[in-house]
Amino acid sequence: FPEERKQLLEMVGPELQSIYDDMGIE
Repeated sequence: FPEERKQLLEMVGPELQSIYDDMGIE
């Protein structure tokens, strides 16, 4: 499991969550 991918997910995850919240999708 590449460490880079883990850091990327930690960085992008919260942003995706906020995007889904804006779209009204849970």
